[in-house]
Amino acid sequence: MRITIFGVIWILVICWCMWQKNIKYMVFITLLFMTFQCDTIFFLGNVGVGPQILTSSAFIAKCVFNARWQLRFRRSYAFLSLLALGYIAVIVVSYVMNDITESRTIMYIVQLFIYIVCFLCMIHFVEVMDGGTLYQLIRTVSIFILAVGVVQYLTTSAILPEIIRPVLKTLFFNEDSLNIGFNYGYYPRVTSVFMEPSYFAPVLTGMFYYFLSMQKEWSKNFVLLGLIFLELILTRSSTAYGAFLVVGILFILFQAKIKLGWKVLLTIVAAIGFLCIFVFFYDILNDVIFSKSSSDSYIIRIRSNAYAQEQFQKSPWYGIGYREATANSIIYSLLGELGIIGFSIYVVFNLKCIFPVFQRGKRAEAYDRQEIAIRFALLSAIVCQIIAVGQVDMCSYWFWAYVLALSMGIRNVSVKELAVQR
Repeated sequence: MRITIFGVIWILVICWCMWQKNIKYMVFITLLFMTFQCDTIFFLGNVGVGPQILTSSAFIAKCVFNARWQLRFRRSYAFLSLLALGYIAVIVVSYVMNDITESRTIMYIVQLFIYIVCFLCMIHFVEVMDGGTLYQLIRTVSIFILAVGVVQYLTTSAILPEIIRPVLKTLFFNEDSLNIGFNYGYYPRVTSVFMEPSYFAPVLTGMFYYFLSMQKEWSKNFVLLGLIFLELILTRSSTAYGAFLVVGILFILFQAKIKLGWKVLLTIVAAIGFLCIFVFFYDILNDVIFSKSSSDSYIIRIRSNAYAQEQFQKSPWYGIGYREATANSIIYSLLGELGIIGFSIYVVFNLKCIFPVFQRGKRAEAYDRQEIAIRFALLSAIVCQIIAVGQVDMCSYWFWAYVLALSMGIRNVSVKELAVQR
């Protein structure tokens, strides 16, 4: 086993967070390290182990330790919890039915299982946080990701001196095989701490609609929103552009927490912004959208989707096995890998997570502004998965799923406190 310099830093940070009584430090570091997609803590031979799985495991351990092994279960989230665990069940069934025993595939199950257990811990165990603390944690992580994005873009675009590359590779990009930007001498696209722009898109788009939903904080986040929008353009990612447009339409139609007048103004600003992009960034739009059908990436996506569709026809109910037919859309991937059963669980689980976004009247009033904002952010990740990201264990998706779980746990405590006051 070979540990990296980043791995040493990670161990020190985790030990400090585990020592702290307040779990907010572990929450912060878990959310932060979920975005470190190009980093490796240690190598087992040629296989690198990244911070997402290990940090999520550390968070689970912290929750169990804080609870003193007295497990608590919130009944209001029982159905959502069963859906999450049911997803693991159908994966195991699919592997057994297809007689898959490779160690690589078992690791995929372990990774997703850890993500799901961590998600459930955040719902059922985290009781010491409030909405304001969660907002500050999200804002801090967002600023960090955006700042790294600026430095990465200036570096891979050959604007900053070459001498900065070794430092960045040590801290953020130490796994050469995982990232695109630092594999080339010149790469004028924003990836920040992610493997490629398509994986950055769910977090970036989600951040935009999260902060846009926080209407009372607009004056503080004006510059932040502008930077998010600029980096979104500079990703040159059709996934980012498509998700931004689709979620934007849904945001204007269903964001009940923002008044109609503001929605009209946002629509006008968006139209003007699109015109400016069309005029001043036409070359980017042409490369990403208008001429996309002739690109190599588009051809690869079509082929992978077609392969997954063929596998679905061979085994329509439980598929051919998780991660055995990964396509460039979550729809094709799940149908090919886990069939109708696995796809149905994924759909119901995510509808359960985002459905409050589409509610009106008194039902909508049961959710505060921040929780609706987070659900719009998760919706952004789901749309990205549908467009061009076919992995359920994508860290960008679970980043927002974790944030939603924390918000749901906070709301559960708030409802209890309100009931006691009455």
